[in-house]
Amino acid sequence: MTFHKHVFIDLLIKMLGFGISIGLLFPFFVLLFGVNKQIALSFLFFTSCIAAGITVGLTSFFIVKFNFKKRLVKLIGNMGKANQRIIDFQNDKITYEDQTDLYIGTEDSDDCFAHMADSFNILVKTQMDTLHAQKNLHDYIENMNENLDLTDLSEFALRNLMEYSNASAGAMLIEKNGELVSTAMFGLSDDVSLETNKIILDALKTGERFYIEFPEDILLDGIITTFRPAELIVEPIVYNNINIGVLIMASISNLNSEFIKKLDTFVRSFSLILNNALQHEQMQLLAALDPLTGVYNRRFGLSRLTEECARSTRFNSSLGVLMIDIVNLNLLMIPMDTLPETVS
Repeated sequence: MTFHKHVFIDLLIKMLGFGISIGLLFPFFVLLFGVNKQIALSFLFFTSCIAAGITVGLTSFFIVKFNFKKRLVKLIGNMGKANQRIIDFQNDKITYEDQTDLYIGTEDSDDCFAHMADSFNILVKTQMDTLHAQKNLHDYIENMNENLDLTDLSEFALRNLMEYSNASAGAMLIEKNGELVSTAMFGLSDDVSLETNKIILDALKTGERFYIEFPEDILLDGIITTFRPAELIVEPIVYNNINIGVLIMASISNLNSEFIKKLDTFVRSFSLILNNALQHEQMQLLAALDPLTGVYNRRFGLSRLTEECARSTRFNSSLGVLMIDIVNLNLLMIPMDTLPETVS
């Protein structure tokens, strides 16, 4: 039952009420021990018992308030500091590595204060991990959006994913013109053809993740890494329900569990940017190639000539240009006897 919104005032009211109640009941209690009734029920004895009860209630209140309030104020102060550090992290004033300063000191006792401190620390760590993941995802997407080169994009994405996941090796394979092409690779075996690996092809075909955890007591053969992995993930890259590539990640130790939970988010974000890069590359080819002959067109030639002229000027080097006029092939169909003597 709550009498007041302020917890200590509420506590004071309850303790005084308890002390007065004891003071009122005590005269009747002493009658059981043979105390004279006239003395036990006298006004002076009643008043003395009530005063004693009030004194005990007040004394108990101040003892409880002194001990509890001191610990509560300390706990609240540490919570405020931790909250400010989280705000500083959001504003990029501290790094994720500084999060050890966020936690409040755990209590030595095994009571509600210690449990409160432990719960708060767990809450802070969860919030920091969430904010860190959001920052990584934001930076990951923002940096990738600045580059549409397929190779650079794949290498950047793979390096960031490996760093975040604690992976020791990884690869990115993209489907281009019906073939699976490796666009980025770090730490994987060179003598194993990833493009024909059954696990990779199955992941690309089914669109489902392959997660393999290797027991330590089992010998492995034919692994695609240069080391003995503890975990291996083959994650299909899907855009608009179309499998456009595969992400491979392997680690000597266990991969980051938070990364595995958020892998779908990272891959979905990357698939959109990857599709844009593939479309950009296709448009670049269409703009540079003649659709009939498949050779570079005049626009591409002039663009390359401008680049080479600028390079020659910059490095003070020579520049040569060779121009060939291709004779109309229809001349080959003209009968030989109709050609002038100089031609024949």
